Amino acid sequence: PYLFTKDAHGNVILAARPEIHHAPDEINLGDTFEIRVRGNAADITSVAMSRNSPITHNWAWGNRMLILSIVDAEDDEVTVRAPNLTAQAIPGDYMLFVVNTSGVPSKAKHVRVRLNDDDDADDDKDRDKRKRKGKHKGKRKHKDRDKDKDDDD
Repeated sequence: PYLFTKDAHGNVILAARPEIHHAPDEINLGDTFEIRVRGNAADITSVAMSRNSPITHNWAWGNRMLILSIVDAEDDEVTVRAPNLTAQAIPGDYMLFVVNTSGVPSKAKHVRVRLNDDDDADDDKDRDKRKRKGKHKGKRKHKDRDKDKDDDD
């Protein structure tokens, strides 16, 4: 019913849908991002992302619907905050929607949710550091063990 309305003559017609003019292809967790819409951003009352699960053997695990926080809406631009945690939004592919004051959703825009780039870089540095540290300790232990064997002989 929300996709339809009546014209001046009482005929049922399609309701005007909000339209996403531009949105980023990738969204980092915890970031704010802009969505440009056709028309007035003040007419947008909510922004949602829907994650579809892989479909196999009639299971629907992993489905997820997220309502995002609108930070600001001016002219044709809506500023939105992405979820902060992977528990809220598992990285991967989502459909992004804007919904107007009449409750009519836009057509979906495909977006990919990613971990924050800075966090990835820090995690890679920490992992590399642990690897180097672990290899160094491992070699040292072998040398010490071999040295102890030579002392015993």
